[in-house]
Amino acid sequence: MKFYQVIATGFGVGYFPFLPGTAGSLLGLFLFLPLRSLSPFFFGLFFVFLFGLGTYAAGACERSLQKKDAGEIVIDEIAAMMIVLFLLPASLGWWIAGFITFRIFDIAKPPPIPLFEKLPGGWGIMADDVAAAGYAVLSLRLIEMILKSLGVGG
Repeated sequence: MKFYQVIATGFGVGYFPFLPGTAGSLLGLFLFLPLRSLSPFFFGLFFVFLFGLGTYAAGACERSLQKKDAGEIVIDEIAAMMIVLFLLPASLGWWIAGFITFRIFDIAKPPPIPLFEKLPGGWGIMADDVAAAGYAVLSLRLIEMILKSLGVGG
């Protein structure tokens, strides 16, 4: 397997026989755990690097497979899941909610997410999942604000 394939498929997780995107998201959760204590600055640097590497690897893998946004490519789910987890409160409950909410938005692709998919190559592959991550974080932060205003622990 070539380097870009290893990265794009999440070390082969993308070849999981069913729900490879969910498997990639789960890998993102586990890869996030050792990084959760990074400062926002260093996590931001890491994320920019990961997004760039993912864009390159996803684009190269897409060309190699000759399939638009192939299901085997899961680096987009990995990166998006990591940003969701970093931007939520650090607790198992919020992380589970983040995982589920991200998967819902990634699968449903509400507007304008489909516009991001139309970007060329690896850009479109990565950008639509980052947009889904944005939806997940915004919706869960809104729920957190509502819970706090009701005096419910969040």
